[in-house]
Amino acid sequence: MALDKLNTNSSDDLEQYRYLTGRILACVKEHEKSCKEVASTPYDGIDILLATLESSNDSQLSLNVTHSLLEILNLEKKISVLVSRGTTQIVFSAMAAAYREQPVSESLMKRLHQLLGKIGAKDRKFGVKARLSGVLPITLSLIRTNSGNFEYLLPLLQVMKIYCSNSVNSSNLGKAGGVNSMLRVVATCGKKHHTICKLAIDTLCLLTKSKSNSARALGQGGIAILLSLFYEWHRHDTRNRHIGIRKAILGVIKNITNLSEYVTKK
Repeated sequence: MALDKLNTNSSDDLEQYRYLTGRILACVKEHEKSCKEVASTPYDGIDILLATLESSNDSQLSLNVTHSLLEILNLEKKISVLVSRGTTQIVFSAMAAAYREQPVSESLMKRLHQLLGKIGAKDRKFGVKARLSGVLPITLSLIRTNSGNFEYLLPLLQVMKIYCSNSVNSSNLGKAGGVNSMLRVVATCGKKHHTICKLAIDTLCLLTKSKSNSARALGQGGIAILLSLFYEWHRHDTRNRHIGIRKAILGVIKNITNLSEYVTKK
């Protein structure tokens, strides 16, 4: 693979990078054998792809590499391998760099979050790395500005949910407006986008484990929004296909009412 011999700072080499990574992407999408070859040892294509992503300052190049890594994961299931090679930190750095570019590449951000959503659950320090990398407000900002773009929201919410499994992240995101953003998504997604709805409610449930975030949800009319949503799902989900959503709603309400009981006792 010639990728490791090119220089991303050279315009001619950059075009070669784009071409080669585009070809790699086409190969791994079309041929399972090619995908296995990229991921094989001892000449490990994954290491070269990660090094390319780490050094890239070009959105198209980063997009090609990120998409290729996703295709490899879909076929090879090498999540633990990617985590062990520092992929989480590399992707966070790529996300921060991409966010500084204007306009922000929606396609790249979507792929980066899809990749993070796949490896996040396997990285025990994912939440800490995200906070130290400064990417928490990036994901939250993208959710806030794309609350009606449900295809884009899916990977963003998957990553946000993993962020919020860390209590410090949950507190920081609550202060930054995370509770209000989740309530807005819940109120607008309706019954057609049940996967988005479930993710947003699960994230809200994690956020409201904090008393300060429960207070924010209470102050922003969260109880009324959640009760109305629960009633709608109870009325229309007659076959109980989405009972998990109703359970999640009750979980958030329980967190908020626990705060009310705490305040009353004090």
